[in-house]
Amino acid sequence: MGRISNKVSYPVKSPVEQTDYLIGTDNTTKATNTFPIEDILALFTANNISSLPTVTSRSQDDYVSISQSGLGKKITVEDFMAEPVINAGNVSGSVTVDLSNGHWYIFTLTGNVSVTLENEQAGARYLFWVYSNGNYSVNAMSLASGGNIYSQGGSLPNPANNAWNLYEGIVINGGMVLTELDNFSAI
Repeated sequence: MGRISNKVSYPVKSPVEQTDYLIGTDNTTKATNTFPIEDILALFTANNISSLPTVTSRSQDDYVSISQSGLGKKITVEDFMAEPVINAGNVSGSVTVDLSNGHWYIFTLTGNVSVTLENEQAGARYLFWVYSNGNYSVNAMSLASGGNIYSQGGSLPNPANNAWNLYEGIVINGGMVLTELDNFSAI
């Protein structure tokens, strides 16, 4: 888990099976502490807030979201260091990438591709680590939702030949801003 303070260690609580915790600073004692999600939810009840928050978690060590309907507030705690990497292997032709599977993807181009990205999440950041196994191109790229993909210069990604290329996509305002960093080689 990424560190969120200058502490080297955190208080140890007896683990309760199937319980999620947030690590933070206790407002009263100013000490770093662990807080069960259930305790945070109890604060809403104690303060007579009319609707209880919704707590969701995609997977272990991924993220927990707490949101409350009506207030439009959402807290998301993410640990990008623990994010699984989806290795799509060799790809060519028409390729559909389901972004609900994660945020990090690896592809090896073995032919020209036309890419469709689906199930993107507003505000999410996606990384695509692409190796072009020859002189291959991305012929088309789109969001299944119909949103635009914005790239510098308005060009399709152009992976360097026989090298690794990194693409970062950030979903904002119904579209994706795509940044290309190319021609990475081992040193």
